[in-house]
Amino acid sequence: MQKSFFYSLLLIWITALSSCRIFYPNVMFQLPKDYPITPLNQMPADEYRIEPGDKLDLRVLSNDAYNQVSSLVPVFENTSSVQQNNRMSYLVRQDSLVELPIIGLQNLVGLSIPEAQDKLKNAYAKYYKEPFVLLEVSNRRVVVYNGSDEASVIALDNENMSLIEVLGKAGGIQANGKAYKIKLIRGDLENPQVAIIDLSSIDGMKQAEMTLQANDIIYIEPTTKITNGVLREISPIVGIITSVVSIYILIKTTSSGK
Repeated sequence: MQKSFFYSLLLIWITALSSCRIFYPNVMFQLPKDYPITPLNQMPADEYRIEPGDKLDLRVLSNDAYNQVSSLVPVFENTSSVQQNNRMSYLVRQDSLVELPIIGLQNLVGLSIPEAQDKLKNAYAKYYKEPFVLLEVSNRRVVVYNGSDEASVIALDNENMSLIEVLGKAGGIQANGKAYKIKLIRGDLENPQVAIIDLSSIDGMKQAEMTLQANDIIYIEPTTKITNGVLREISPIVGIITSVVSIYILIKTTSSGK
C-alpha cells in the first residue's frame, strides 16, 4: 500500500513536469502528435493575390515616352495617396475597391499582380495610347518569432525574399532558439500547413534559400530551460504534493504510535 501511494505521487509529479502547458506556457504553435507535417518542397506556393488592406504602388507610363505621363501627376495629389520616387501608393479598402486617378474606383481584390496590371492597362487605354502599367504590393509581410520574447513583422521588399534574408532582418536566431526546429506556417490559419526547417547544419542552407510568401509565419521554437517563471508556474503543484506527503506521513506516524 505504501509503495503504491508513493508510485502514484511520483507519476503525478512526472506528468506535471512533462506538461509543456504547465512547465512552459509561453511556447506557441504546439502541434498535436498526429498533425501532418508538410515536406518543404510540397508547401503551397500560390501566386499572391491582392486583398483588402494592401497598399498598391502604381506607375503608369506611355508606350511612346520613357518618362511618367506628366498629366497624371496633379491627379495624384489627394489625401488617399502618397507620392514617392515617382510612384503612387493607394490603399485597397475593406469593400475591395481602390480609387485610382482618371479611372476611379477599381476592384482588384482576388487578382494576381499580372492580372491586375492587365485590367488597369485596359482601363487606362481609354485615355492614353498604349499605356504601360507597373503595379506592386508594398506592404506584403511575414511575422517572425525568433525564439525569444520578441517578434518582428518583416516587409517583403522583393518578390523573391528568402528565409535566410528574412531571418537576417529579424536579427537572426537568438541564443535560446532552436535552429534545428523552425516552423514555417502557411495558408489558411484555420487549417494551416506546417513545415519543419533545420538550419543547424550547412545542409540546411538549401532550405534557407526557399522563397517566402506574404503572411507566412516563421516560428523558432525556444529551448526549454528552468527559469524563475517556470518555478513560479510549478510551485502550486509542488505545494500540493508536499502537503499530501506531509499528511500521509502524519497519518502513518499516528497509526504507528497506536
